[in-house]
Amino acid sequence: ELGGKSPNIVFADADIAKAAAGAARAAFYNSGQICTAGSRLLVEESIADELAAAVVEAGRTFTVGDPLDPDTQMGPLVSQAQHQRVLGYIETGDREGAKRLAGGGRDGAGYYVEPTVFAGVRNDMTIARDEIFGPVLSVITFRDVTEAAAIAKDTDYALGAGIWTRDV
Repeated sequence: ELGGKSPNIVFADADIAKAAAGAARAAFYNSGQICTAGSRLLVEESIADELAAAVVEAGRTFTVGDPLDPDTQMGPLVSQAQHQRVLGYIETGDREGAKRLAGGGRDGAGYYVEPTVFAGVRNDMTIARDEIFGPVLSVITFRDVTEAAAIAKDTDYALGAGIWTRDV
């Protein structure tokens, strides 16, 4: 297993800037090829647009390039086959009606994929259910803590989770 469906759950009282930076790192670290990848961002409805925009901006700050360069934050995918697979999942997200806010294309020569953020994702969509093993983040909204917990647990692949709130 190289890429999880772990949820980052963000409540309306959270520090948006910190949550966005943390969510971007969780989704895009190691190009999303890590077992604890935070590839599902569960966001309380009232802040969904603001947080999604902040995550897009955080993703744009990632230095994509040679993994041997110490300034690189996101390297290539492991193979051409995986590169094509990830691009296929991005197309599936578009086709199933998720709204692509950023990314989805190649980034440079090689097997690079731009940090990709989808909004309007339902937890039954392919990009929310399948392990993509790439830098693809699904933003899923919730109304209350009960719904957030139900969505977070509704996966076969999550190995970790994060909760962003000022009121534990």
